[in-house]
Amino acid sequence: MNIDFRAFFCAAALGIVVTLVAGCGGGDTATVSNQNSGGPAPGTGGGSSGGSQNPPPAAGSVQLQSASVTGYSPAGQVPVRITPAIDNGDFTIDWAAQVPDPNGFTYFTRLILSDDPVLDLGTDIEFGLLVCFTNGYPCRLDNSIPCRFTNTNLFSCNLGATTPRETDISSLLPAIPQTVYLIVAVCDGLLSGCDYRPIELRLE
Repeated sequence: MNIDFRAFFCAAALGIVVTLVAGCGGGDTATVSNQNSGGPAPGTGGGSSGGSQNPPPAAGSVQLQSASVTGYSPAGQVPVRITPAIDNGDFTIDWAAQVPDPNGFTYFTRLILSDDPVLDLGTDIEFGLLVCFTNGYPCRLDNSIPCRFTNTNLFSCNLGATTPRETDISSLLPAIPQTVYLIVAVCDGLLSGCDYRPIELRLE
């Protein structure tokens, strides 16, 4: 039997490209929901980049069980207060996810800053993206990562890299102090079907 290997490899390469485009290009049109306290009710608070309403994630997708931020303010105080003048602006983000298969499931965590509690991937500032494994590192099902807010309006978190990535958030800070929302979103493997929670911060 004669096989046209050139045609075979071209078809395989095309399949890989299509897969990559689907995996990387779906972020800005993700279906999102907020099923937790601290934000809009399910079905009414989740917005895509166009601001339209979206249903909760499909059954079997990753769910956000809890999310919180610890700054210098007393535990439980809202908004959470963070300032470079105290503890060098250090704070901590904690979250827990539930997945369909705890023995082997990959999901994504997106860390986002917004001027309101509704997720809008078209205008909000994403300062962290982690590929998470149920038994991987640094992102698992239960997570706690150290972060910092500097007096030059930079946000950075230790996401497992040698040098933390710094993100300029000046566009959200017309003045200091300023109230913003840190949104923790957990998404399925195609960066769609996201479940999220907004956390109110007071940056000083």
